[in-house]
Amino acid sequence: MNSTDLKGIFEVIATKMKNNRDWLVELDSRIGDSDIGFTAAKGFREAYRAIKNSKESNLAQLLLIVGKKMSLSVPSTIGTLLACGFMNAGRKMNGLSEWTTLDFAKFLILFYEGIQTLGNANLNEKTILDSLHPLCQEFTAAAEAGDDFKVASKRAALAGRIGFDRTRDMIARHGKASVYGNKTLSFEDPGAAVAMLMGESIYEYFNNT
Repeated sequence: MNSTDLKGIFEVIATKMKNNRDWLVELDSRIGDSDIGFTAAKGFREAYRAIKNSKESNLAQLLLIVGKKMSLSVPSTIGTLLACGFMNAGRKMNGLSEWTTLDFAKFLILFYEGIQTLGNANLNEKTILDSLHPLCQEFTAAAEAGDDFKVASKRAALAGRIGFDRTRDMIARHGKASVYGNKTLSFEDPGAAVAMLMGESIYEYFNNT
């Protein structure tokens, strides 16, 4: 994959976040402050706009542009976490103009690590990590097995969906949701929903190219 593909992925993510904005707001209203839908929609919209017409071919540099734009346009909790994830990947990825599936797996892992480090959360604490972690693991396993982008992204998207569904059985330990304690049981985590939608978008892009 190259810069055209990365831009295409962000375009699909931006569209999906826009189309699911109200659903994300509804999820967040149950255990949060109802802003995650607007944040995700605006953040990815501005991120895509920032790279849409860029002549940059270095994929790591494009990730840095995305991260910086998100940090400025949506300086909320989820916006800052996403921005940190993209910037961590951008700083640590090799300066390549093309990625293999293994390179993309590395990007996902670095994105995850950036979010985990800043948020200081662990798995099973009802956060974005609970969908993002299985998504990363499954894409990496598929890449290591020699699967192409279409197969790897499909496996990752399914794993992300399962991770999201499992947040119903978790108690929130971070953010405003943590105030509700056991009352957060039976509700899915809105941050995990964002990760799931990202995974679905990545699959949709590769499935249609």
